[in-house]
Amino acid sequence: MNREVLSQYDDILTVGEMPGSTPEDAVHYTNLDGSELNMVFQFQHVNYPLTQMVG
Repeated sequence: MNREVLSQYDDILTVGEMPGSTPEDAVHYTNLDGSELNMVFQFQHVNYPLTQMVG
């Protein structure tokens, strides 16, 4: 995807949404040199158990 599409643009920021992944997984898909995604949202912060919120 990067080579065929995203590399055609000079000044873009790429973001991947990866629910269910860990920070360690996300490292494999990101790279600041532009050869991969610039950042990843992996939604770990929303996996808080609902039972603890409602008691």
